[in-house]
Amino acid sequence: MKKRTLLNGIACCIFCIFGCLTSYDSYASYIKQTDGEDIIISQKPINPQGVPRTPIIIPFYAELESGYVLLGSFSSCGIVDVSLTSTAGDDYSTVFDTANGSIIIPISGNTGDYVLLITTPAGTEYIGEFSI
Repeated sequence: MKKRTLLNGIACCIFCIFGCLTSYDSYASYIKQTDGEDIIISQKPINPQGVPRTPIIIPFYAELESGYVLLGSFSSCGIVDVSLTSTAGDDYSTVFDTANGSIIIPISGNTGDYVLLITTPAGTEYIGEFSI
């Protein structure tokens, strides 16, 4: 009888802990809910039109926030060159060590078309375009 009571107590504790963990919102979940607008990044085509290609994995993400762009990397790709230009007069260049996770790129926030260009050490270029 003691053994059964002990097992019931352990099972109750496990269910309580599981319930608490499943109802808990992580900090990352909270931050994602308050994130800005996603910027779609794609690889600049290096093949002529119509040539079959394999699927491309984009290692970067970018989000438009108020007054800046948050650029990040899902995996370490080395040190990449980053430039941001716009019809609003922005012209910003920097390097980004993808092992650090993310960087902040300042923007003017003026109305216009913006282009974010990321160049890897291998010469592969990724581009993100957005408008304000």
